[in-house]
Amino acid sequence: MSTPKDDHVSVAPSLRNARSFMSQTGIFADQSLQAAGATTAVTLESADPAEISMSEHDPRSNDLSPMYSNIPSVADSTSPFLAGLDSSDAEEAPEASQAGLHLPDLLNELMLSSSNRANSAHRSFPRYNPLTADETAFDPAFLSEKVLVDKSDAHFKHKLKHFFILSAAGKPIYSLNGDDDVLMGYMGLLTTITASFQEGMARDVHSISSDSLRIVIKNKYPLLLVAMSKIPHEVTSSAPSDTSILENHLECLYDYILAVLSQTVISKNFESRMNYDLRRILSIQDFNALDSLAMRLTYGFHVDEDNIFTIDPTYCLSALLGNAMRCVRITNTTRTKLNDILLSVKKLRSAPRDSDIVSTISNRLTAATDEGVLLAADLLFGFISSDNSVLSYLRPRNHKLQTRDIATLLATISMSSDHVPKGKNADLWIPLCMPHFNSSGFLYCYVKKFAVKHNHKPLTIILVSGSKNAFFSMQEAASHVVAKIQANPLFSNRLGSELAQFNGQSSVLNELKVASIKHFIYKRKEYNQVFMDDTVQEAGISETHKVQSCVQLISLYSNLIVSKGSEASSKTVKSKKLTYSRLNSEDTFITAFLLTDDNYEFYCLCEGSVSSRTIISESLRIIKWCDRYKKRLFVRDGVSF
Repeated sequence: MSTPKDDHVSVAPSLRNARSFMSQTGIFADQSLQAAGATTAVTLESADPAEISMSEHDPRSNDLSPMYSNIPSVADSTSPFLAGLDSSDAEEAPEASQAGLHLPDLLNELMLSSSNRANSAHRSFPRYNPLTADETAFDPAFLSEKVLVDKSDAHFKHKLKHFFILSAAGKPIYSLNGDDDVLMGYMGLLTTITASFQEGMARDVHSISSDSLRIVIKNKYPLLLVAMSKIPHEVTSSAPSDTSILENHLECLYDYILAVLSQTVISKNFESRMNYDLRRILSIQDFNALDSLAMRLTYGFHVDEDNIFTIDPTYCLSALLGNAMRCVRITNTTRTKLNDILLSVKKLRSAPRDSDIVSTISNRLTAATDEGVLLAADLLFGFISSDNSVLSYLRPRNHKLQTRDIATLLATISMSSDHVPKGKNADLWIPLCMPHFNSSGFLYCYVKKFAVKHNHKPLTIILVSGSKNAFFSMQEAASHVVAKIQANPLFSNRLGSELAQFNGQSSVLNELKVASIKHFIYKRKEYNQVFMDDTVQEAGISETHKVQSCVQLISLYSNLIVSKGSEASSKTVKSKKLTYSRLNSEDTFITAFLLTDDNYEFYCLCEGSVSSRTIISESLRIIKWCDRYKKRLFVRDGVSF
C-alpha cells in the first residue's frame, strides 16, 4: 500500500536497529520486508520498512463481491502444495432446494478458477509439512528443534512459535521458550517499540508482518502480550472482520492470567511498583498451564511431565471458531432428564447438624426462610461435562457465562485434574476469576468426576459458587447429582450407551452414509456452540505421525476460517458463502470446504477426487440433519433457575 511522503513518520532512534537485532537473533530471515500500513507507513531509517499496522484500522468494506473473490492465502504465495483457496457468495432463494441447485455450479466455477490460476496440472509431492508448507521432514528431530517447548537457548531462534508476557516496564513474566538471559534483549526491544508508538503517535502498535513472520502485540496495561509466528497459516491470517489467529491466542492466554489472579490483584501490585515481578504470585503449575495452553492453541497437542503426548485438536479449533463451546451429542430426552437432575440441587435443603433441642427448635422456626436452609443457595452455575465438552448447563435466569469464560473454566479444570495422581478420585476446589463475568472477584469451583456404565470416559460435575466457604455444601449437592444419575440404572445405562454410541468413530457420517466427507464441524451461530466429528487416529502409527495429522487438520481448517471474510444479509434474502481449498499429497488430495449463512457455519474435509455436486449434496445432507437434531447436539441456553 503506497502512501504519500508526508505520511511517513520517523520514530525514535532506538527503533533504527530493530531490524538488525531481529536478523542477528534469527527471528527475521535475511530478506526484504514489504511496507504496507492501514493508515500510516513507518520508516525505520536504517532498516527496510516492515508492514506495521496499528490498533485503529481503516474501516473495511462489508460488501461482498457479486460472484466470487480471490482470498489472499498461503496457497497464493507460499506453498505449492495448496492448489488454491477461493471464496464465493450466493443468495439463497426462499426455498432452500433452489439454492442447493446453484451451489454445485458455483463451487465448480471456483475450482476451475483456482486451477487456472495455479499450474495447469496439479502437482503431487511425496511429503507435506503443514508447519513449513514445504517438504521438510516431519520427524522427532524437527519437533524437538522447531516445535516442542525448550526453556534453554539452544534452539530458541529456530522455534516456529513464541509467546511472551511482560510488564509495561519490560519485566519478563512468561515465555514459551528460552531463559531469562536470552529473553532480556527481546523484552527491551518490545517495550521500546510499544512506548515509541504510544509517545510518537498516541496509539498502540498492533502487528508487524513480513513474508515469513508475523508479530502481534496486545497492550493489556500493565501487561504486554506478544506472539511471534513463522507458521504459514498464522502468518497469512488477516480476516477482514474477525480477530486474527495470533490475537485470539493472546486473548486466551490473557484470560488464563486473569482467571488465576484477577484484574484487581494485577492492578494493585503494579500500582505500588511498576517494576513488580508478577512471577512471585504465579505458581509452577500456572507456568506449566500456560505452556500447555500455548501448545494446544498452536499445535493441538501438549506433552506432560512424563513426556507423554496428549493429542486433541478440538480445543484449538474451538478457539479458532470464536471460542465456541463444544457440546456432546445425546438425545433430547436424556439431556432434559440431566438438566432436571442438575436443576434439582437448587431445591435441596440442608439437614440440621446440631443435635441439641434448642438448635432443633430454632431450625424449625426459621424453616420458612428459604435462604437459611437451601443447601445450594450460593450456587451460580453448574455443568456436567465429558472430555471438556458440555452435556448440561445450569445458570441464573438473568445471567450467562460467555463462552470465553467457559472455555477458560474447562481448560483450567482439565489441567488441574492432570496433576491428580492416577487412580485417585480427588475432589477439587478451585478459586477462579471469570474475567468476562466479573474481572475483579473470584468464584469457587467444586469439581468431581464420576463414572457411568458403558462409557469409558468419566463425567465431570462442576458447581460454581460465589462463596469461598461453600465447599461442603457444593460437595453435598454434587453427591446428590451423582446419586440421582447412578441410582437410576435405566437412565444411567441409557446415558452411558448414548455417550459411547453417538460419540464414537465418525458416527454421524456412518449414519448418513456419507462417503466422501471424512471430517466435519458444525457451528450454530445463535448459541456460539459447536459440534465436531470425532477425529480417529489409526492404530499402530507413531506419535510423530499422529501429531502431523493433527497439525494438518488444524492447518486446513485455519485457512478456511480466516478466509471466510465478512457476511452480508438482508431481511428478505439470506447470504451464503462458499470457500474451498485443496491440498495435494503423494497419491491423493484433500479438499477443505466451508459453507456458511446467517444461522450456521459448516466446515468439512473430503479426500480424493470428489465432484463439486457430491460435496454440496453431502454437505447439505449433514447440515439439514444437524439443524433437525440441534437439540441433540447443543445445550443451547441451558436450564435456568
